[in-house]
Amino acid sequence: MAFRSQCSSGRSFSTARSRSLAPVNFSSFGSQSVMAGGLQSGTGLGFGSGGGLGFGSGAGLGFGSGAGLGFGLGSGLGFGSGFVSGYGAGGGSLSANLGMVGGSLSSAGGGGSFGASFRAGAGSFAEAMANFVNEKQQMQVLNDRLATYLEKVKRLETTNHELNEKLRSFTISRVQSSFNLEPYEIQIKPLREKLQLLMQDHTRIALAVDNAKLAADNFRMRFETELAMRQSVEGDIAGLKTLKTEYNSTNAVLLQEVKGLEKECTALKDAHQQDMIALRGQMMGTVTVDVKEIESTDLSRVLAEIRSEYEMVIEKNRREAENWYTKQVQTAQLRRDLLTLTLLSVAISAILLQDLAFLFFQKHLATNLAIFKINLTSNFLKVNKMLNRHTFSL
Repeated sequence: MAFRSQCSSGRSFSTARSRSLAPVNFSSFGSQSVMAGGLQSGTGLGFGSGGGLGFGSGAGLGFGSGAGLGFGLGSGLGFGSGFVSGYGAGGGSLSANLGMVGGSLSSAGGGGSFGASFRAGAGSFAEAMANFVNEKQQMQVLNDRLATYLEKVKRLETTNHELNEKLRSFTISRVQSSFNLEPYEIQIKPLREKLQLLMQDHTRIALAVDNAKLAADNFRMRFETELAMRQSVEGDIAGLKTLKTEYNSTNAVLLQEVKGLEKECTALKDAHQQDMIALRGQMMGTVTVDVKEIESTDLSRVLAEIRSEYEMVIEKNRREAENWYTKQVQTAQLRRDLLTLTLLSVAISAILLQDLAFLFFQKHLATNLAIFKINLTSNFLKVNKMLNRHTFSL
């Protein structure tokens, strides 16, 4: 790029300035078929088309990419990017018309601009051809410099390839020298023993921590189980206390009813005795003249009937109380059985929890053992890597 920019700035613009007095001055070597008469008459002939003298319009020399691209075509690159910027984009871009004699032509090339004044009668076609030959020589010089540059690049690439091959062969054929590692082994041995002691202490502490965690979890599970059992027993006791209160109230009511019935029976007996005494007194003080027998009421039978009725009522109440008491006893027995089953289920759950805790502890120990093995292996690998690195550094 430095070479190309030098070509564009040092060659093209200097040429345009040094030949500003010439009748024809342009920086593009396209197809140019301008005649001398055209230059002097100023009738507006264009610089870009025709089959006259040209340097690069066909498949001629070119410093850019592509066949047939020269310094004059607008679509081609001539001598890289630097040279195109210096010499313009071809005859197509310089198709300006000479409208009047003594007028000025200002046209832009591919990378720069220049102005040339065309004055009628200021030169001849011979001077234009001389300028053309000079520019052709300059282009030849540039071609030579480019060829030299490409040869240098190719030579440098060849040298680089040879150096790479030599370096690869030297790396492959290099023989590593052996070192005496016994002094370093003597220094490393106590460090290795300390490392093993530290690893053992670390493992012991980790096992102690894990055991403490498992013991805490076990105690927590036991506490929760005992707390649940206590709450269940307290609930059952509260229910039994309520049932006992109901039984006591019912028993008190039944006792009051029995006492009332006994008092009523005693009152009936007393009334019956008084009636019997009164009737006997009346019978003793009365003289019966009539011989006809009058049927009297059988008081004993009436009393027997009344007694039987009360006894039936008492028996009925007794049976009802007995049935109710039997049902309550059965209910209490059922509740006691349920409590027993609950306690058994809680005990079974506690046993299962202990089994799960033991299984968890076993799995945890297995995991810790695997982790310890992995850590031990990794530590040994690290120590070996450190030893190898230290050995290679020596």
